Amino acid sequence: KLPGADLERKKTLMTTALKEWTRQGIEVLVIVSPLHKRIEHPIWGIGMAREICAEAQVPFYDFTNLEGIYDNGAYFRDHIHLCRKGAKLYSSHVAQLISSMLKADSDS
Repeated sequence: KLPGADLERKKTLMTTALKEWTRQGIEVLVIVSPLHKRIEHPIWGIGMAREICAEAQVPFYDFTNLEGIYDNGAYFRDHIHLCRKGAKLYSSHVAQLISSMLKADSDS
């Protein structure tokens, strides 16, 4: 199986899902969680997701290099997964983002 085939399948799935959810009137945003600075970020996957979201006009937020988290090993269980402390901090950033989006919607 060619590696590109799996990538194309994922791209098709994401594109199809975003189109369907948008068609149904569901507000969607895509968020990429922090990765430890020591990991080589899967740029192709994040870049692909960013492009798909841009085409679908879906907000895309890349928190892979979230200041104060990505460079602090105390927030990670391993190089990819946040520990409870890191997850709480990251979740507060996501909650703040969503709160500001909701506020902006109610102001308009």
